[in-house]
Order: sequence, then structure tokens, then C-alpha cells
Amino acid sequence: DGNIKGLSDIIKACLDIENKINDTISPQPDYVLEPNEVNKTIKLIVKSGLQKPYLYKSKAYKRNDSATIEVDTLEFSRLVLEGKNISFEELPYKDQNLTFHFLEEQLEKSIQINSFNLDTLKTL
Repeated sequence: DGNIKGLSDIIKACLDIENKINDTISPQPDYVLEPNEVNKTIKLIVKSGLQKPYLYKSKAYKRNDSATIEVDTLEFSRLVLEGKNISFEELPYKDQNLTFHFLEEQLEKSIQINSFNLDTLKTL
């Protein structure tokens, strides 16, 4: 009915919550439990961390509208990269023999650039 019921033992409840978090989530999230003796409630404040993804029982989850769902392999990879503060574009490519020959050909055809060099790339 919207009334706060409260907990019978908020100190024990805080310890239970802390143990559940410590036992099931890795890496350890940065959180604070604030017990309120007046209405016998506990406020859980979780700060956004840098060590993403955070795993619950070795699985990563995300909110999808009003549901919590396990992330797929691609989303998990994105979360790992986000946690390392890098993007897919910054990952090293296995075959490092990369050239701009196709770009050079297209520039010669479309805008008649005859001299394709580092200055041309910087201008682009």
C-alpha cells in the first residue's frame, strides 16, 4: 500500500547485503550502505566504476527496458573494451600490411590528384 515496512534488524541486513555483494560480484564494486534507524531502511549507493564489466556469478548483465538480461558475446566484448577505455578502432589488426592504394586510385580518378603522399592524407 506504499507504506514503508522497514527491517527488523538493519545492522544484520547490512552485513547480509555486504556479504552477498562481496561473494557474487567481481570485480568489487564501489558502494556504500546507509542504514536509516528512523524508518529501519537501508539505502544502497553504487558508484559507476572503471573496471567494467562487473560480473554477477561470472556473468554480465544489462538492463533492457524493464528487464535485466545476460549480455551476448559481442556486448561483453564491447564492455571489456569500454572498461579498458579503448574502442574497436584502436585494436591492433593481425595483418599489418595496410596500404592506401585503393584510396589513391579513387582520388586520381575523381579529383585528379597525381601526388599521393603523407601531406595528402593529412589534408584529407
